[in-house]
Amino acid sequence: MLAEKASYNSLEIKKIIPLISKYCRSEIGEEAAFAAAPAQNFDELRTRQELFLSIEDYREKKGELPWQNGLAPVTPMLAEADETGLLTGEELLKIRHLIKLSMKIKEILNSEKEKYPVFSLITKDIRDFADEIERLSVIDDDGRLYDSASEKLKSVREKIKELRETIRRKGHALVNDPSISGMLQERVMTIRNGRYTFLVRPDALSIFPGSVVDRSVSGNSVYMEPNSMIRLNNEFTSCRNSEIYEEQRILRELTVRIQKKTKGILDAERVIGNIDLFYALSEKRRLDKWTMPELSQKTTFSFRKARHPLLFDKAVPIDIGCGDKYRILVITGPNTGGKTVALKTAGVCVILGWMGFPIPAAEGSVLGIIDELFADIGDEQSIEQSLSTFSAHVKHVTEILGGAGPNSLVLLDELGAGTDPEEGAALGIAILDWLREKKTLVLATTHHNPIKRFALATAAIETASVEFDIATLSPTYKILTGIPGRSNA
Repeated sequence: MLAEKASYNSLEIKKIIPLISKYCRSEIGEEAAFAAAPAQNFDELRTRQELFLSIEDYREKKGELPWQNGLAPVTPMLAEADETGLLTGEELLKIRHLIKLSMKIKEILNSEKEKYPVFSLITKDIRDFADEIERLSVIDDDGRLYDSASEKLKSVREKIKELRETIRRKGHALVNDPSISGMLQERVMTIRNGRYTFLVRPDALSIFPGSVVDRSVSGNSVYMEPNSMIRLNNEFTSCRNSEIYEEQRILRELTVRIQKKTKGILDAERVIGNIDLFYALSEKRRLDKWTMPELSQKTTFSFRKARHPLLFDKAVPIDIGCGDKYRILVITGPNTGGKTVALKTAGVCVILGWMGFPIPAAEGSVLGIIDELFADIGDEQSIEQSLSTFSAHVKHVTEILGGAGPNSLVLLDELGAGTDPEEGAALGIAILDWLREKKTLVLATTHHNPIKRFALATAAIETASVEFDIATLSPTYKILTGIPGRSNA
């Protein structure tokens, strides 16, 4: 199904996705939620539904699939490594977490393929990363290389350890030397610019046996290196440089190895993102009583007790549908009575449903083949428009009329509004008649009486109204199909 950008915007899909993505356990899952798009065809939609329902059934019967906390997107890391040739230890650790998790999930899903054949669609995209996981085991859980990553690294770190101990003993002796200790502000050594130093009292700078290594911005704190420690510091610095060089060499070697598996790693990231998205959708379905619509191969939809997700607990459940007994439904009634919300609710359910997501509706809801969705929805409470706005509105509707076909759904809010009532009604009737001839599915709202009369008198068009409580003079927001309403404007 295709939905133009303007339709996405008017239906506020970008505001609805965060209501789902907040249940994701990783940034990868959140990205998958925001990247979700409607299935391209009915077979793909059916497969998406089957995959989600199979994963959910597995969770209910066998428990949660394995998970790894702290997962992060690896796509940016790999892209940057193409420029620098280097992945840091922390980045390689994140990649290891990802590919290790993907292999665990693959193993479990492969063992369940006899019961859930659709799992093969997931496992086929997960490569064997056993060699990469083994090689990346030289990185600890903080992203630092183990000493055993290479013989040279082990040797140089042992030397650094010995030097630190020698320097510690030397420093201890200096601190306890009466001729030196009186010159110190602190009786501890500190590393400044890679060298072991002492914080020396300002009045002792000229007599301390050593050289200045660093100063504070104010100049009150001066760090000096004792002459007796210059050789040890030089040796320590040389060993540290050797350690850094060897670490970089190993990381670059690991980077090259990982880069050879880039496509497979990106596939694993996509799979893990979708698994996390399935988890979020399942949570949303459970907590908010969303449902997976039944699929129909007809161009139709029927949503029972549908609720607009952005209204939360304030949403009034509505029954709304089109395609079985009539191709066009014209909703009439007072402004601010819920006509626009009804249109948006139907549109949101169609798009979420075609994404393969559960929808905010009750069991028994049906979703059929809808190849395109077009929406022209304004602010129900601001019907009057400027001439330029009305011209843009007409241009958009003209584009919709040119693109709509028998498998399209068109949502038209306040049909014929924004111009002279008589001309607006005539325009609205012409639009409906054009779409009726093309056998397009249409949900339209209006407060024009001529359009209501046209709908009542025309085959394939049904009328509905938003209920209005006469006693309280307020809308109930319920949809009454087969009953045209008054405008109460």
